[in-house]
Amino acid sequence: GCSGNTCESPEPFGLFRSVRLVTTGPARIAPWGVHVWHDGEMKKAFVETEIDFGALAAAGLRLRIACPELGIDETVGCDGQKAVRREYALNGVTPWSPENPKLYAVRAELLSAEGTLLDAEEVRTGFNTVRWPLASGLKERRFLLNGQPLFVHGTSETEHRFGGGLAFAPQEIDARCAELKRLGFNLLREGHEPHDLRYAAHLAESGILYWTGMSTHIYFDTEEFRANFLAEVEQWVKERRNNPAVVIWGLQ
Repeated sequence: GCSGNTCESPEPFGLFRSVRLVTTGPARIAPWGVHVWHDGEMKKAFVETEIDFGALAAAGLRLRIACPELGIDETVGCDGQKAVRREYALNGVTPWSPENPKLYAVRAELLSAEGTLLDAEEVRTGFNTVRWPLASGLKERRFLLNGQPLFVHGTSETEHRFGGGLAFAPQEIDARCAELKRLGFNLLREGHEPHDLRYAAHLAESGILYWTGMSTHIYFDTEEFRANFLAEVEQWVKERRNNPAVVIWGLQ
């Protein structure tokens, strides 16, 4: 929870979102386990995949990484490896920007020794560079996206509907994101808890910059609370780390 002035309806009981149940086999790609990033110059891409072997023996399992637009299609062994990291050359990649929010679909497939598909995870990601040189003495102190200055005209919203908590319907999220675009904003700040991931997808697809936030004003000084909070922070980062729209991480 964040603060007492926004806690009502289901939040104190932990029902933050509409939920879904996902079933998998005994071995799977870990939730939000595919991470795609670049070398800072968009010349190389790195793809790391976390694997949860569960009760299945790891012998013979293979991992396939594919992104047709980037010319990537590789299958490697992953016996006993909890994380598999691969490196690929980026040739002619289109940078993600508000004017051209280019996204690439990167798919990871976990295969049995016989080639049977056990699990798959696809992320839609993009490549860009973000710099905001604020140190004193620097000549350039503007916000730079892909090396070019960008005037940020943003807004903030709290994902909260009185009586309905934070469990927005998909149609409500779609409408609110469309309103952002219609009003001419190019950045959304989550105020001030992580919003539904449908927001994140909208922002990446429509070219709106993303200031994501993780906050708590009600902080219990216990080992249990600290451990849970750190686990939540880790999941928050993993859920959004592939999103090229994210330009600010706000941790309170």
